[in-house]
Amino acid sequence: MGAGFEISNNVEKTLFQREIEVLYGKKENPAKVAELLCDYFLKYYKEDEDVEFAVKYFKKIYKKYDEDELPVRFFLEFARLYINTLRHHASVMTGAEVADLCQNALSLLEYAKSRDPKSRTLFLYLARFYRLNLDTEIFRKVDAQKMAEQYFNLAISYGSEKAAEEYKTFVSTNKVSTSFDFLNANKNLVKISDAVLNNIETNNFSMLLYGPEGSGKDSFVQYLRQKISEHYQEKNKTADICTITPLNFEDSFFKIKPTAHLIIIRDEFGVLLKDMKRCYTIAEKVKAQIQNVVLIVNDIDTLPKDFITNFLFKIKFGYMNEEQEEAAYELFFDNPPPQELNTISGLVIDDFSRIKKQAHYLHINDNTEIMRLIKDELKLKFGGHEYQKPLTTFDSKLVNCDTDIDALVERLRYYDKENPFSMLIYGPPGTGKSYFLRYLAQTIGINTVEKKPAELFSKYQGQPAKNVLTMFEEAEEKDAMLIIDEVEGIISERGKDNNENKWKSDMTNTFLSSMESCRVPFAGTSNHLKRIDKAILRRFVFKLHFDYLTPSQARYAFEKIFGLMAPWELSEMQHLTSGDFSVVKKKALILGCLNDVTQLCRMLKEELENKEA
Repeated sequence: MGAGFEISNNVEKTLFQREIEVLYGKKENPAKVAELLCDYFLKYYKEDEDVEFAVKYFKKIYKKYDEDELPVRFFLEFARLYINTLRHHASVMTGAEVADLCQNALSLLEYAKSRDPKSRTLFLYLARFYRLNLDTEIFRKVDAQKMAEQYFNLAISYGSEKAAEEYKTFVSTNKVSTSFDFLNANKNLVKISDAVLNNIETNNFSMLLYGPEGSGKDSFVQYLRQKISEHYQEKNKTADICTITPLNFEDSFFKIKPTAHLIIIRDEFGVLLKDMKRCYTIAEKVKAQIQNVVLIVNDIDTLPKDFITNFLFKIKFGYMNEEQEEAAYELFFDNPPPQELNTISGLVIDDFSRIKKQAHYLHINDNTEIMRLIKDELKLKFGGHEYQKPLTTFDSKLVNCDTDIDALVERLRYYDKENPFSMLIYGPPGTGKSYFLRYLAQTIGINTVEKKPAELFSKYQGQPAKNVLTMFEEAEEKDAMLIIDEVEGIISERGKDNNENKWKSDMTNTFLSSMESCRVPFAGTSNHLKRIDKAILRRFVFKLHFDYLTPSQARYAFEKIFGLMAPWELSEMQHLTSGDFSVVKKKALILGCLNDVTQLCRMLKEELENKEA
């Protein structure tokens, strides 16, 4: 049945081609032959021979007839043919060929626009054209991002469902692919790439990129590769870039031309560098500093230290941090990220892209179901186990505390397990209280059990007090540090022992007796110190006050979190916290304005206004 259909299809295609040729040969009814050719292109645009036939007759008809004799559809489909050719073949074309095709496509679309300025198909094709130019960057003076968005919106406004579908994908993928915002590296990728490109003619570089699979090493290399290619295209040269893998090492490495502009060596699974002789060969190439070399690996623990030190840049890529995860979740799933997302880690941007496709196929848009897909992905990635969150990085310069917390952490690192400590951290929201406690627990090598007051409340009499007791017992059973957020909700000042507040007094009394016998460290955070019962407050061993950032800390936070020089307006903003910077960074990640100082300042001011309100 399959073979019969294929023969029938080929016969139909041949008859279609013959009819086009006959009509063209008669030199009459140009509109009919143009429409027929468009139908052919729409139906058979699959293989190279179909494309060749379409290109041949599109060009013939365009040259043979006056433009006014041909339907608008002809110019649209002719432009689409060029756009599709660029999409699939631009990587093997010269810069001049790409520029020529782009100019032809744009001319056809502009003519169609003059004939039918309200065609939704026209706007869709223009949107596709400028979206394509975000990759090719042929028209450098044109804001392709803005133009693509403008034409997508016009197509949508005229009722194009296809445009609405493509626009959603465009917004998701373009913001991810055109920035390093979702790559978690230990070096500033923007500064390094700019330095490399600014010195490409005079100084050679070497890079060692390492970190988990899918963490962005390839994305960064592809960006460098593209920019280096564009640099030489501007000089009417073709960049000589070679990629070496374990499969072609022996055949290719020793045949690299002295004029090669970039050498990419891929050894993600450590096969190539198990051989010390190969390590030595690569090290000699790097030490010579006569060519640009990038080595991509997953793990450097097995590599000789002397080998690693030869590279100019050593860049570690890691899994996305909490801010990146939350921003990516909102970007891909168009939902506010659930609280549960903060309990897992080990995600990279490719995971979100893959999970989005799964969710689309399965018609899933519920947070609970999406989280299930995410957890399944992580279990497969890490051998059937939930991934343990990596050690929280903590910067004490982002905390305005009345105690030397670095010295305190160092002392508590060796605390007496027979005499566990308790701690209360109080101060305004967003000052880093919970974050510090997680860091403290990880530093002293202990897991955490984290609770909120809402988890302990119950409509049943006596149950809230039992839940408090169970909370302490759970921490002891797991030998974990108990962290209670907004602890004033559990241990508020005790009043009269009447039916209305008896359950609160019971919770406070149970907490008091439990903390005195607790065999593990425990800590609470509070935004309202005055609400805490005085008897319990006295029993906390350590009481730390976290306050708003000082002006110098705010400048430091801006430069550290955004990687940009702090503007003078920052000194006028009072009551900023590290949490404010984190929230603004999440917004900027989604909106694509992470490098816009003016926008970042505006969003920080909005956060302050929201606090005052």
